[in-house]
Amino acid sequence: MTDLGGRLHPRMTGQGRGCIARSTSANGLTATAGKASAGMLLFERDLPTEQVRSARFSQWRRTRRGGHSTMESNPLELLTRLGPAGQAPRLDAGAERVAAVLIPLLASEPGHPVLFTRRAASMRRHAGEICLPGGRLEPADQGSVIRAALRESYEEIGLPPANVSSCWALPPCQNSRGDLIHPVLGVVNRPRRWRLQAEEVAGLLEVPLAHFLQPQHYKLERRCYEGQDKQSLVLDYGGEQIWGLTARIMDALRLLLLAEG
Repeated sequence: MTDLGGRLHPRMTGQGRGCIARSTSANGLTATAGKASAGMLLFERDLPTEQVRSARFSQWRRTRRGGHSTMESNPLELLTRLGPAGQAPRLDAGAERVAAVLIPLLASEPGHPVLFTRRAASMRRHAGEICLPGGRLEPADQGSVIRAALRESYEEIGLPPANVSSCWALPPCQNSRGDLIHPVLGVVNRPRRWRLQAEEVAGLLEVPLAHFLQPQHYKLERRCYEGQDKQSLVLDYGGEQIWGLTARIMDALRLLLLAEG
């Protein structure tokens, strides 16, 4: 697996390379490592998803009481605005400077949360930041950004492709180094257990979809990254910040879902 800067990382060899199927994963128990902030849990390796759900749901209830949640209907009604699921551009297999990220939407759960990862502190780029699971296309993806997003999500967080029922390939965007990033929105059925790739992922964060659909939650800030002062889009949630490319992807999704006509 590579990050979007091209750095090589260990992979779960031979796993997660298929298309969508229908199955579930096994249950298991593990201990958490580190202190969790609101909605955020840190792990060493494996985590029963019930622990993530309870932390996220308590934060969502606080958000609703504060008057910040406006979407009470089924988000699948909004997804129909994206057109038919499963359609995606076919790219050259192994295309350089092209990557895919998954936007995992737990659409059937309270708050309809979107799942994010926290990058490990040892990562060369964007260490410790909140992002979406994903990486560069590989020959095994056969030029499919949907396959790439599903494969990378399985390798990074243990999300089985079988647990993703529908996918929409969204318009691509560029990161600060000129890589073309293809976001893929996926309707996800929570597995019983997340399996985090410790070399790359330090934790998970779940944020209610409604939080991203309100424009007042987005702001522009000046940030210094790799020696350059830049203006970046930022979202705050539960003491965490989502910024840069990830924030731009979520803002673009907001505009698609709320577009008139």
